[in-house]
Order: sequence, then C-alpha cells, then structure tokens
Amino acid sequence: MEAQLNGRKLEEDEWRSTLDRLSKALAGKRAVIEISSTLAEALSLVGITFDPYDDIIDVALDGVDHMIERPREIFLDQRDRQLIAVEVIDINGIRHTIRLKEPVALPTAA
Repeated sequence: MEAQLNGRKLEEDEWRSTLDRLSKALAGKRAVIEISSTLAEALSLVGITFDPYDDIIDVALDGVDHMIERPREIFLDQRDRQLIAVEVIDINGIRHTIRLKEPVALPTAA
C-alpha cells in the first residue's frame, strides 16, 4: 500500500465545507481513485461530499460512485497552492486516495 500523502490534515469540522468548495473547483477534472490498486482510471470528477449524519464521504466520478464509510482523517496533498490529491483514511485504516491527473488551484475559503 502507498505511503500516506504529505498533505495538510483537515480538522473534522472543516470536512464538509472544504469538500463542498473542492467539489465546485474540481467538477469535470480527471482523477483516479486508489485504494490498494487503481479503482477507476482517469474519469471526470463530479464531486466529493461529506454527509455528517450518515458519516460517509461520496466521491462521484463519471459512471462511478465511491462511498467511504466512517472516515477518520482527510489530507490534502498540495504544492504551491495546487491540489494534487485528496486522501481519506477510514475507520479500518484503509487509505482512499483521489489523485488528480493535473494539479488544480485550490479554492479560497468563503
């Protein structure tokens, strides 16, 4: 399994608002989902959302819906204000990495 990303860890109270902002900025960008191997290859990203009531993150790619139940940590891998990947670690310690095919400028907080 890949090593953890060297990104900024999001606090849990940031998850929903940050993922909502990222969804808008990343809509239509090509990404892959990696768990122990690549789940989906270079599909258009529709969105990433966190539902605090059901404790689930939904990563929607064109034709693929990947649910991450009971997330425990989220990291943003960024370089020079460009987002490279989002990594979510679930309750079982499994890493779900959403890796962008091209870096995207991070949206600013509202």
